[in-house]
Amino acid sequence: MRLFANFQIEIDRETETYRTVPVRYGDANRMAMHILKQNSENVINSAPFISCWVQALEISPESRRAPMEVDKVQVFEKKFNYTTNQYDNELGNTYQIERHMPVPYNLTMQVDIWTSNSDQKFQLLEQILTLYNPAVDINATDNPFDWTRLSIVELTSVQWTNRSIPTGVEDTIDIATLMFKMPIHLTVPARVTKQKLIHQIISSVVTAKSSTEMAQFRNDGSIPGADSSYMVTTYGDKVVNLTGNLLTLLDKDGSVTTDTWEDLFLERGADFRTGVSQVKLMDALVESEANFQVYGTLSEPTGPQLTATIDTDTLPSNSAETATVDAIINPTLAYPG
Repeated sequence: MRLFANFQIEIDRETETYRTVPVRYGDANRMAMHILKQNSENVINSAPFISCWVQALEISPESRRAPMEVDKVQVFEKKFNYTTNQYDNELGNTYQIERHMPVPYNLTMQVDIWTSNSDQKFQLLEQILTLYNPAVDINATDNPFDWTRLSIVELTSVQWTNRSIPTGVEDTIDIATLMFKMPIHLTVPARVTKQKLIHQIISSVVTAKSSTEMAQFRNDGSIPGADSSYMVTTYGDKVVNLTGNLLTLLDKDGSVTTDTWEDLFLERGADFRTGVSQVKLMDALVESEANFQVYGTLSEPTGPQLTATIDTDTLPSNSAETATVDAIINPTLAYPG
C-alpha cells in the first residue's frame, strides 16, 4: 500500500490547492467497513481513493533454488566503550547467522482507482503510469543480511473503467483497475549464534629431561624428581570482599584501596570483557582446598567494585566440617564433663 501513497490531485489551480489521495486495503473486515459506513446502508463511498488487495498467489518453480540449503554469514561488531559511549577501533562481539533458503512465489496485486470524474482519473493515472514504466525496484527492508529484501513491482495490465457506455446517471464513481505482479519470498527465521573466543588456555605443564622420563610420564603420569606441587598467590597481594553479587577490591590487609579493576587487568596485560571475564574464589588459608572453588562471571566495573554473577553449580555443599546449624545449645545446661 505504501507503493501508492502520497499521490495527489489538484483541487483548485488558482490557489494551487492539492489533496492527497488516501490508500485503503480492499479486502477489509466486514465489521470495520460497517463502522466506516456509520452503521448505515445509505452512505456511499467517498472519492477519490485507491484500494489495493491481493488478487492471486502462485508458486514460482523457476525461481526455486536448493530448497534445503543453509547459508552461513559471519558478522563482526566494533567494540563498544561504555565509558565514552562510542565505538572503538577494536573487534567486539562476533555472530554467525544461518539463513535458510526462502520459498519463491509470484504475487498478483489489484489496484482500484476510485474517482468521481474523469479529471481525477487522468491526474492519478498520469502519475502512476509514468512511474511504473513498466516496473519499479523496491527494497523491502533495511536489513543487509536479508537476502529477500530486493524485489520488483511490474505493471501487467490496465482496465480503463468498470462501467459500460452509455453509463446513464446512476453510477457516480468510476473505477480504473491496474494489475501488478511481483516476486516475493517466504523465509523462516534465521538462527543467530554468538561466537565465543578463547582468550586464555590453562593446562598442566610438566618438564621431561629425556625421552625415558617422557615415556614414564605417559605410562604412569609421574616424573621422578619433578615438582609435585605449586603455590598459587594473588597478584599484587590483593584480596576481595564479596557481598551479595558485589565484588570489592581491597588491599592485602583488607583495607580500602584506590586501585580499580581496570588497572588490575591492564597490569596483567588483559582486557576486561563484560560477561566473558571470570573470577575464581578460593579459601584464603588453604588455596588448594578443592571443595571451595567458586567461579563467577564479571560485569559492570565501577572503580574498585564490579558485579560478579556466581555460578551456583560451583558453590560448595555441606560437609562434616561445615555442617548446617540446626539447633542452639545452652552452655549453662549442657556442657562437656
